[in-house]
Amino acid sequence: MSYQVLARKYRPQGFDEVVGQEHVTETWKNAILKNRLHHAYLLTGARGIGKTSLARIFAKALNCEQGPTAQPCNQCSNCRAITKGSFLDVQEIDGASNTSVESVRELREQVKYMPAAGKYKIYIIDEVHMLSNAAFNALLKTLEEPPPHVVFVFATTEVHKIPVTILSRCQRFDLRRLSQAQIREHLEKICREEKVGSDPASLDLLARAAEGSMRDSQSLLDMAIGLCGDKLQVEKIREMLGLAAATLIEDLTADCLQGKLPEALAKAEDLYHRGFDLRQIAVQWVEYLHDLTLLKAAGPAALGEGVTADQLAVMEKAIASVALPDLQIAFQTLYRGTEEIARSESPKILFDLMIVKLVHGTPYQSLPQLLAGKGLAGASLPASPGPRGTQAPSPAPAAPVSQADSFEAPAPAALHAHPNSDVLDRVLKKRPQLQALLAPALARYWEGERFTVVFAPGAFEAEIFSEKRGVLAEALSQELGTPVQVEVRQEAKGRSAAPVVDQGPPLPPPDPVVAQAMEILNATLQEVKTHGHE
Repeated sequence: MSYQVLARKYRPQGFDEVVGQEHVTETWKNAILKNRLHHAYLLTGARGIGKTSLARIFAKALNCEQGPTAQPCNQCSNCRAITKGSFLDVQEIDGASNTSVESVRELREQVKYMPAAGKYKIYIIDEVHMLSNAAFNALLKTLEEPPPHVVFVFATTEVHKIPVTILSRCQRFDLRRLSQAQIREHLEKICREEKVGSDPASLDLLARAAEGSMRDSQSLLDMAIGLCGDKLQVEKIREMLGLAAATLIEDLTADCLQGKLPEALAKAEDLYHRGFDLRQIAVQWVEYLHDLTLLKAAGPAALGEGVTADQLAVMEKAIASVALPDLQIAFQTLYRGTEEIARSESPKILFDLMIVKLVHGTPYQSLPQLLAGKGLAGASLPASPGPRGTQAPSPAPAAPVSQADSFEAPAPAALHAHPNSDVLDRVLKKRPQLQALLAPALARYWEGERFTVVFAPGAFEAEIFSEKRGVLAEALSQELGTPVQVEVRQEAKGRSAAPVVDQGPPLPPPDPVVAQAMEILNATLQEVKTHGHE
């Protein structure tokens, strides 16, 4: 007899064997017991979480020789035929290969006839979202008023592609991704049945790699048994999954958080020369930093059951001297770098630069510290704004975010006293997306008709806002009736260069007589008052 893969060998055959989908199994069992069956059901969710298996169990429950029953016997000829896929009254249709309206018309002709051997005719349509619009339309009438002996069960991973007219005619069940603990427990049971030695660390690796899919975890376990033999081995499973040893990721993270750039780059070079996929390493690193952030924010309870006491001790040591905001900035940097590495043909270059950015990222400065008068470079904030500027810049197109050496923001009182502040507030209230992007800014201030926003280095909002600043510039220009330029900067350590802060729009050109007097007296124009005429 040929080998049967684990995913098929251990496919659930009854409602009680289904893992993690109690909201579906209990509903169906109660519907059968109380004879309250609907004529159409829709199962939606990620791959490998039990949609088709549930549909087959439901078909057996309705057509079992002892049923309809909530507990199909799996012994009668009907149950065995459904398990083998040879029962005439249960038809599984692949929506991806039967997309045409002709296929649905054939189905409409078939539903008129009574079941050949069972009590119900069950039509299971997998990947139903692949049907064409014409096919869906042809199915509407039959789906709304089918014969009493017909039940439809649809399965899909992309429910948003199904027309609303179909959804409204079905009872919908959203299946859940399985937790790591649920998958690990089930894999442990399979290992006992297969007489394969296992340990929690090996099963955790497989469960985590499955990303909530039981079928994927069973396929990975098949591969692991083929590689390791009668005893699962953590290191071999790591190699199979393309993962670096946990200690390598831990050491790399510690070097970056402690500012040890040469050591971190040396470890990256070692990973590269040992043949690891840096794209996969980056993903693994993101997951580890995610765990560190959760640990710092909410304690060990946030990590779940998959972390051992030794791993927890290493993680707590790594974050002991690191502030939570700095961890969040590091995570954002790493997450964005991982996305870029995934698209790049030169992942090694980007991986090294990502490490440099992690090590030399600017530390987080809290709002109370900024308001207390200290910038990130340690310089005091100015007590009052500088003299009025006279140049009126024109609106600028979107451009890359400028990287300033350092800056000194205007005092808070001066910022709120600026005449254009009310206009800015009105514009942002009408554009909540821009308002949200400005929320994490370190500072924002007016300089003549230039509005400047300062972000911390690596802030993803800075890049997004830079692309959309033209929208804000246009809106401010319309409100003020004069061209406004919006500038985006990122602050970094370095020399202090305080900007000239303006408290109002530029003054109009003086009268020719006044200009001549100013030239003779070497005077400057301070204020222009306009008086009405009777």
